[in-house]
Amino acid sequence: MKITKVQFVFILFLLPLMAVGQDKINYLEFPKNSISIAPTNIFFDGNGNTIFYKRRILQTEDKLKYLRLGTEFFGSFRNGEEDGSYSYSMNIGIEKLRKKQNFSLSFGYELGFVYYSVAGRHAEPGVNAIFAPQAITSGLSGSNIQRGSFFLSSVIGFIGFKYHVSKHFSIGIESGAGLGYYRSTDKLNDDTKETSSGFINDIDPSRQFTLEYYF
Repeated sequence: MKITKVQFVFILFLLPLMAVGQDKINYLEFPKNSISIAPTNIFFDGNGNTIFYKRRILQTEDKLKYLRLGTEFFGSFRNGEEDGSYSYSMNIGIEKLRKKQNFSLSFGYELGFVYYSVAGRHAEPGVNAIFAPQAITSGLSGSNIQRGSFFLSSVIGFIGFKYHVSKHFSIGIESGAGLGYYRSTDKLNDDTKETSSGFINDIDPSRQFTLEYYF
């Protein structure tokens, strides 16, 4: 996925923050919980999973480990874009952090789940659907299709960098690669069903540009 101008500005915004950090970050002082959002993703490039809740499950002087749960909480705003359509997504995974002064290398894995349904059309995942649940292909409406839907499950690996402005606030970037399997179902007007399935794979070098608050 190409990097937008806004994301480029976001990177430039990171540079002066790096200059103001003075004290070395101590992982032993980090709170147990955090919330991560991806504001540029929400408003510009359309990536999903724009909010994560994370719970610390391991803490040492130079590494942290979190259980993380993600969802695309702006999905409801798109329900009116295509009549009769709705979608839900959820990710659950493990994130590990390795400290380098005020920076962290973050990496880990997730399981992702997406459900999408639309009235009167065939539906299947589009390009980058693993990372952007709204990247969905809704085929031409068919007179015999009552509702089309699909369920997508995926395995995702991710890696990123964070700059810790303080023990309560960080800013960062994350990349991801995933392999998914979907099953698409068309419910026809005569109440019969037609199904199809397949595998997809996606790589997103700018999956998330994040702001994270630890509490």
